[in-house]
Amino acid sequence: MPDVAVVGSGPNGLAAAVVMARAGLSVEVHEAAGTIGGGTRTAELMQPGHVHDICSAVHPMALASPFFRAFELARRIDLVVPELSFGSPLDGGRSALGYHSLDRTVQVLGRDGAAYRRLLGPLVSRIDGVMDLTQHQLIRVPRDPLAAALFGLRTFEQGSLLWNTRFREALAPALLSGVAAHAVSKLPSLASAGAGLMLTALAHAQGWPIPVGGSASIAAALEADIRAHGGVIHTGSPIESLKQLGGTRAVLLDVAPQGLVHIAGDQLPAKYRQSLESFRYGNGSCKVDFILSGPVPWAAGELADAGTVHV
Repeated sequence: MPDVAVVGSGPNGLAAAVVMARAGLSVEVHEAAGTIGGGTRTAELMQPGHVHDICSAVHPMALASPFFRAFELARRIDLVVPELSFGSPLDGGRSALGYHSLDRTVQVLGRDGAAYRRLLGPLVSRIDGVMDLTQHQLIRVPRDPLAAALFGLRTFEQGSLLWNTRFREALAPALLSGVAAHAVSKLPSLASAGAGLMLTALAHAQGWPIPVGGSASIAAALEADIRAHGGVIHTGSPIESLKQLGGTRAVLLDVAPQGLVHIAGDQLPAKYRQSLESFRYGNGSCKVDFILSGPVPWAAGELADAGTVHV
């Protein structure tokens, strides 16, 4: 039996397998589906020759995640970073545009440009501290206390009734609201504000990368590294019980709470199992795939250059 068994081959499970395999441990990954990747899969969903990302297509964390930076993902796959990170169409053929360049974004925001810079500029300049804060447990001493304070104050502002009150026109609020909606949470709220500010700061600091060939290229790079370090990956290999993995020194489960109960429920402390069973999932989202005959005819033509459009 291997030293480590990883159940689930989403990006978190694959990342865990990479770390374990690089540490010299024998690793086996078990994936119930026929392909690895979880939310980083790409497939021909509609017609041959037309590939679609199953879940995520744009990856703001690809250049910012501590793991992916150490893994040197940008050296292993081709990433395109659009100059126009995101945009929002407005009435009358207008659009709000969020460029990779903070200066250019400030310029197109007109009267609200200076206020936008005051909100985002300090976070962009201390992006490493912001990422350290948001990617670790909050109950600890942050490595960059100033970044934590700046981020906390702005999250409170954007997550409360003060939401967007610093702006006088519609463009900047449209930009920030579109990004905050990625949290799939109530607007305004601390959760949506925190997620929105982090993602917007990343857009201006490092951009929002898009993997060439689809999100599956990320999973493929992780798979190649696991195999290069002696790891084994099993697809079509559902794990129904920890008993199937008997003898393994450690088991890492990249599964949902209900999946954990199903696989390991009889070996979990009663209170922990109860908390898993009572877990309430957040709001869902719907994805629609299209095959286009040509570019989207946006009334605001500049949106054709955006990597992401918030409608």
